[in-house]
Amino acid sequence: MESTLGAGIVIAEALQNQLAWLENVWLWITFLGDPKILFLFYFPAAYYASRRVGIAVLWISLITEWLNLIFKWQPFWTLHDHRSSPLAHNDGPVFAGGHSGPQPLGKGDA
Repeated sequence: MESTLGAGIVIAEALQNQLAWLENVWLWITFLGDPKILFLFYFPAAYYASRRVGIAVLWISLITEWLNLIFKWQPFWTLHDHRSSPLAHNDGPVFAGGHSGPQPLGKGDA
């Protein structure tokens, strides 16, 4: 698993360094894949085209968001596991989705 994560990091770095000129394209793709766009654009467009397809898009969106929430939720007792990972560079609390929170200032950090 660690080798897969490491390879993913290497690929992401290579893409960012070698294809920097595609930044606006990737930002646009990220915008189109945002869950808010599912509810604000894709669902109304699909519903307008076909009521049945629109309802299906809505249900798929809701189920996808629910599963995303369930699988990203981290109980407090698993936090020590994420800090001990060699790929994790944060020492603070880990929030849902794996993002680290604000870090307290230490001596000499001001």
